[in-house]
Amino acid sequence: MIWLVWSDLSLGHRSSLATVPLAAVLMTVLALVMGPGEAAALALVLVTMMAWGAGLRAAYEDDKADAWTLFRTLPIAPAWVVASRYLSGLVLTLLFGLAVALPLALLGGGPRPPVTVYVAVGAGIVLTGLFQAVYYRFGYRTVSTWFRYGLLLVVFGTMLLARLLLPGAGGATFLAGLAAWAEANSALLPFLMAALVAVIYVASWLYATSVFARKELT
Repeated sequence: MIWLVWSDLSLGHRSSLATVPLAAVLMTVLALVMGPGEAAALALVLVTMMAWGAGLRAAYEDDKADAWTLFRTLPIAPAWVVASRYLSGLVLTLLFGLAVALPLALLGGGPRPPVTVYVAVGAGIVLTGLFQAVYYRFGYRTVSTWFRYGLLLVVFGTMLLARLLLPGAGGATFLAGLAAWAEANSALLPFLMAALVAVIYVASWLYATSVFARKELT
């Protein structure tokens, strides 16, 4: 398992690993220009875009090399093959989150990054899991098309959310109430979010495993 994860990171995600420092540099520039508070609002876009790009590149390489057939001929259980992809995707998304979190924490003057970074990492993990599940079920072409439009929804959704957060916006009252509830339940909220992300990620892994195990060799 460790060998599979290492191989996936060092070979399949080599170019994606190279973008981790780029994410840190980009977030540093944004924090210096816009301020850490405003730059943190872009964390969701940055992490999800990089997680999506990493998954897309890995899926393209798998499809080009017909990796499914190769993996099915190896004396390795399908569950371990898929699990290694999910673990490498998780590690990569956490690295993206760390690259975004460090500049915001250092430039923001606090020991911890803004809560938006945690939301961004959670969204990136969920996106990675869903991407893998759709990829194993439908293949590279379908997943690239679906998630291209999905990414646009994420970007415009984030812009809409930022608009709602502006003073005087129509959704300000609702978001203020939501923020108040989150603050009142601040001790419980991280565990609820982590549990939800974990459930979605594990469920998508189980689904992808069952699909991969039934794939016919061609």
